Amino acid sequence: FHADFATVLPAGTVVRLEFINPHSYLTVNVKDADGKVTRWAFEMGAAGQLRRAGLSRADRGGLKAGDEVTVIALAARDGSNSGLLQELKVADGREFKFTPDPNGN
Repeated sequence: FHADFATVLPAGTVVRLEFINPHSYLTVNVKDADGKVTRWAFEMGAAGQLRRAGLSRADRGGLKAGDEVTVIALAARDGSNSGLLQELKVADGREFKFTPDPNGN
């Protein structure tokens, strides 16, 4: 992953949220200006880290397939449609942060 910059994707829709130890995964479909849909996969932290961010395994943080989200992630070095999730913003206004900001918050 490129640790020196984050990628912000245009809004997309949740395909799947998987709570799997030791890491969880989020799959999102993103539609470009031409209407072409691209599937992205994001690695997330362990269940404890997700709980601290506000996502629980029991209700998957209230996220479900079809929800619109904006993703901020570290892009994979190989250029694939994948990365390490840093922040997730849901269309209803909820925000989940999975890594500290530069000030440690």
